[in-house]
Amino acid sequence: MARLIFGVILITAVFAQATIVPELNPFTVAPDIVLLVVFSASMYLGTREALAWVFVAGILTDVLAMDPLGANALALLPVVLAAVPARIPVFRANILIPIGLMMVATVAHGIVLYLIRGTMPDIAIALQVLINAILFPFIYLALRWLE
Repeated sequence: MARLIFGVILITAVFAQATIVPELNPFTVAPDIVLLVVFSASMYLGTREALAWVFVAGILTDVLAMDPLGANALALLPVVLAAVPARIPVFRANILIPIGLMMVATVAHGIVLYLIRGTMPDIAIALQVLINAILFPFIYLALRWLE
């Protein structure tokens, strides 16, 4: 049942990030909700299952954002790999370690996405890291409740 709820949360996050968040956000940099949900889920569900969800979320995001097919799925792969150390219960006990790993994952995601799109990374990655670091504890606690 938790996996079904997570699937609904992830697909809702993909649609919200592609349609609602850009309209409501007055700034040029928006939080990457899909990245936060995938990172949190890969901490609890495991690497294999997170990779399957990354494929679904990445392809759906590509279709909605009109990116090259597979670009977002490839960009989300470092997010799953960065969450591997956070699977250890000792690291999960303190929220600062997952936040640090999520910040590294956000930078890797941004760089890979910029390289796939053929543009140069800019200061927007640093701003997105800060926004994601602020929102991560809320999503982390919500998915921890589902565990």
